[in-house]
Amino acid sequence: MSPSSNRETPCLGGRSVAVLGGGIVGLCTAYHLVRLGARVTVVDRSFEAHGASWGNAGSISPGSVLPVAYKGMIRDVPRMLLDPTGPLRVTASGLGSHAAWLASFLRHATPAQIRRSADGIAALVREAMTRHVALLDAIDSRDLLRATGQLHLYPDRAAVERDRFGWTLRREFGVAVEEIGREEILALEPAVGPAYTAGVFLPEQGMIVDPGEYSGRLRAVLRQSGVRLVEDDVRDLDLARDGAPALVGEAERHGADDVVLCGGSWSADLVRRFGCRIPLANQRGFHVQFPDSGVSLERVVVLADRKVFVTPMSNGLRAAGTVEVTRIDSAADMRRADALVGHVQTAWPQLKAAPRSTWSGERPCLPDSLPVMGRSPVHPRLWFNFGHGHLGLTLSAVAGEEIARALAEGVTSPMLRALGPERFA
Repeated sequence: MSPSSNRETPCLGGRSVAVLGGGIVGLCTAYHLVRLGARVTVVDRSFEAHGASWGNAGSISPGSVLPVAYKGMIRDVPRMLLDPTGPLRVTASGLGSHAAWLASFLRHATPAQIRRSADGIAALVREAMTRHVALLDAIDSRDLLRATGQLHLYPDRAAVERDRFGWTLRREFGVAVEEIGREEILALEPAVGPAYTAGVFLPEQGMIVDPGEYSGRLRAVLRQSGVRLVEDDVRDLDLARDGAPALVGEAERHGADDVVLCGGSWSADLVRRFGCRIPLANQRGFHVQFPDSGVSLERVVVLADRKVFVTPMSNGLRAAGTVEVTRIDSAADMRRADALVGHVQTAWPQLKAAPRSTWSGERPCLPDSLPVMGRSPVHPRLWFNFGHGHLGLTLSAVAGEEIARALAEGVTSPMLRALGPERFA
């Protein structure tokens, strides 16, 4: 049963709501606000920008209950930092600007903290597939979803054992997990090369074959529903305590009865000046896409030893992954994207590596890998819905519906109270 399915459907009765952020989380929030009767304006710098909602791995993963910080991470950090092609890199500027965040992040890499974070993630993520199916059906876009499971590959059984804590925890949270060998891997994905001999299959996961198209179709439906999509660079918030809040853009002021911040990595800076300090950091991600790879896949395949997601999309094979902790305004080092090519070739030696395109974008991440959702402590009509980290696409439909219902009901559910910014006080 979904967190909100046992409540009567509330109604916003024509209240105006301004949503900051035109990514997948903001669009899903706008969709559910309109469905509950709100008059909605969505504001973003550019609705055609290729941010994380466009460049992600496309995975819909209700089994992704584990936080980014994992058991033994502190032990592995020196090795990962010395490996230029590895899954984690901290730049000099990132160390300078995110030192406190990194320390907090590593403190969350203990078994007790991982279980605590996993409990919160599981409450959100378990309904992800159901909510996306409902939304896709409503906008006549089920063709974008492929529910064929997710295959995690390891070089050998010993590598699987090193991740035993995580797989055990997933099972404890009800995730369907099947450990398989080389023969079963080839039955699922015959193209996998000999470098990977052990695997874990998650049959209840899925994927979006074109994340950018998902956002595009949502925008079209929102426009047809009367939503205003306004391109403006929001620089400030007007939070007069005795009045309605407003987004202060470079071009105009966007006032409304309520404001929802879905601005991803840029959200926390807007509220910091009002005394609300949220430890949000950007984790830069990368992808490389092969329009004619010569590799045929049926599902998302995760190269677990490199933490790379490989997805067969409608416009080519996409490999996405790596984490770079750096200043949000720093230039992207696209060698990180190029390094993904070697990882894909290890798994599929037949890969046609050229032509290819590369991309980078910012993931908004909290140290405990949980988003910030709910009513803000700085204004009763300002709401937060950001910081979804590596699960932005997966959580977007759930997060949008939960925030819309909270606005309509005027109260936050126990789940949202646990995700509020007060946890960082």
